Amino acid sequence: MDAFLDKAKNIHTIEEATALLWNQISSPQDATKRALALSLNAHQNQTRKSGEPYIVHPILVAAITAK
Repeated sequence: MDAFLDKAKNIHTIEEATALLWNQISSPQDATKRALALSLNAHQNQTRKSGEPYIVHPILVAAITAK
């Protein structure tokens, strides 16, 4: 788990975060895919103080929870 968390800490893009999430969910349900799409749309122009897209953090939390 520590290696996984270290990997997650170094992810800063939506593409990397999404890839990590899908790696943790072998067969994502349609509802999960729709929830991600809705979240991406709702937060598309939001950034954190660091400049990182806001949605990266919630996606990483979902990936960690799925693990």
